[in-house]
Amino acid sequence: MRSNSMRVAALLAAFSVLLAVVACSDEEVATPSQTDVVATTPAPSVPTDWATYTDPQGLFTVRYPADWYRDGAAFWNSDHRTWIGPAVPPEVIKVEISIHPDDGYGCGVLNYDLASGLVSPEDGATSASLDGVSAWQIVRAPGDPRLNDPNTRIEAISAIYNDYCFNLAAYFTQKAPDSATFGHIVASLRFSR
Repeated sequence: MRSNSMRVAALLAAFSVLLAVVACSDEEVATPSQTDVVATTPAPSVPTDWATYTDPQGLFTVRYPADWYRDGAAFWNSDHRTWIGPAVPPEVIKVEISIHPDDGYGCGVLNYDLASGLVSPEDGATSASLDGVSAWQIVRAPGDPRLNDPNTRIEAISAIYNDYCFNLAAYFTQKAPDSATFGHIVASLRFSR
């Protein structure tokens, strides 16, 4: 009697495995949409002493260095209120975060084709992730004709999430642009689900 119950258990186990294999082979492969989570390499860790900015609309939070200056959703590594002279002095990083309803007319580095309704990234943009959401990123470095003076580098990342366009852009006037800090700020952004 014991051997019969063991055979039944073995048959049930084999049947369970067979069902699992059949179920997996019948699954459809889904094409990811713009708001799907994408697999990425681990994001850089954000320093624990950074300040947190919460969007007044409650759409996101982002972290930034505690000694930076904030003006709305723009962050500066220098107190821009005391500047005299050029519009942007040397050795500055300015990070701007803009959000607006996805109106079909553009989203940072994403372009819209009004006739077809398709969204496509700017030429030269690379695939990226913003809080696990599919995004596109551009870098404008010396030699890029779209890099405007006095900037030494421009980086931007854009994503459409929950019917909103999110764009983070960094403008550098530093001789050696500190892209790592912008990377930490981007990695710290969290959407309010």
